[in-house]
Amino acid sequence: MKQGLRAARRRLRRLRRPGRGAIVLMYHSISEGLCPWELAVSPGVFAGQLEILTKHASVMSLSDMLAGLDRGMLPERCVAITFDDGYADNLEAAKPILEQFECPATVFVVAGLVGSQQPFWWDELAHLTLTPCELPKVVRLMIDGRPFSFPLGDDAVIDRSPSGDGSWRFHEPPPTGRHRLLQAVWERLQLASGEIRRQALDELRRQAQLDDARALDRRIMDANEVARLSEGGLIEIGAHTMTHPILARLPVANQIDEIKQSKTTLEQITGKPVSDFSYPHGGRADYSQATVQAVRDAGFRSSCTTIEDWLRPNVDRYQLPRIHVPPASGTDFERLLSYWL
Repeated sequence: MKQGLRAARRRLRRLRRPGRGAIVLMYHSISEGLCPWELAVSPGVFAGQLEILTKHASVMSLSDMLAGLDRGMLPERCVAITFDDGYADNLEAAKPILEQFECPATVFVVAGLVGSQQPFWWDELAHLTLTPCELPKVVRLMIDGRPFSFPLGDDAVIDRSPSGDGSWRFHEPPPTGRHRLLQAVWERLQLASGEIRRQALDELRRQAQLDDARALDRRIMDANEVARLSEGGLIEIGAHTMTHPILARLPVANQIDEIKQSKTTLEQITGKPVSDFSYPHGGRADYSQATVQAVRDAGFRSSCTTIEDWLRPNVDRYQLPRIHVPPASGTDFERLLSYWL
């Protein structure tokens, strides 16, 4: 946890701080349990963070923040809250807490995976590699037509999670062979197609003798849940493509389809306009100027990146920076917030 907080501070220290703070925060899952990607914040920690936010900042919707930027009138220390991907816990856990503190938010949903019986591939990979189970002493997979083998040795059989208290993060040195396996498979699957990922994970699950990935707690919302999340006016639904690809690696025509179809699909589900977009992965290499133009042409008014920075008056509405929120609580979160704002 401390390493994650230090990393968050180091990322922001490299930036030139503006005269006053205005930031967009980025969450993913509001849940307990293993998450080496640091994408999960527990409900209790999330509630504590919102309590601190409402005391020390002006929490507003992304819509109101964009309108304030257009007018050149934003309150000091203003914050917008966003979520990426479309985890079911955004409805089950996050929405009641947001309602409790009267904090608006935008949830960017992967439209083509709504109602999927499979979890997000990165969660499934962590489940298959770090869950107590018996794997072969040498894991062998075929990934995109190429053989992959990884020796596990004594780490092939474990009777408890090798992550211990669950505090290990993907960017940290791997403490066991299971963690090294996770990193090695992730590196090969990150740029693969959905079909290739599915084949590799199905084979890994067969070797792990784990029957059903749906046993994972972190699942994707179905259409009814997306519609319920949008009810009440506190939470706006945004689009996050159809299948969560790295858009810059797709032909422009495929990018356009991913972007336009996600808007249409979510508007059909919610019966409301879907005005904002979020680039999957969201780093500078993950989208291009052609992607930005496709988002404009699809009729979105803004798009969010994962580039960490403050909102400045002349910010490009189609390349909005956001700040990833680690699972920090109490004084740790207050210190981060004081630096952000």
